[in-house]
Amino acid sequence: MVPTDQCWKVILLLMSVLTITACQSGGITNNAGTVEGKVIEVEGGYGNLDTDITESLVIGAALGKGDKFLFSCKGKSFEVTFATTYSDVPRGDWVGFVNWAGNLRIARSFANAAETSGCGVNDLVRISAIP
Repeated sequence: MVPTDQCWKVILLLMSVLTITACQSGGITNNAGTVEGKVIEVEGGYGNLDTDITESLVIGAALGKGDKFLFSCKGKSFEVTFATTYSDVPRGDWVGFVNWAGNLRIARSFANAAETSGCGVNDLVRISAIP
């Protein structure tokens, strides 16, 4: 049998590991279909927003190719299509897809996502599935 004081130490250690793992995995799922993360890079030129929201979190939010989701940042929200590449949506529309690093990229086809949204590096973002 493990003494009570050691049990609490083990519980606190496990909670710390879970917290660190959630932070490193690129965001958290708040409830069904909603994921929070942050912008980790703004690409030059078109102002694409690379987030720390991983592909597994996108899948966990029940998003599939062609689905619409709400992207929110700095009090603004935009309807985005989850796709494979920029050309999957009409010119000027919002598109989201998993980038080469395995994270969610939010962009606009032939337009600047960072300028339109006002979002930059380290800004908090939320994606929510649209039923």
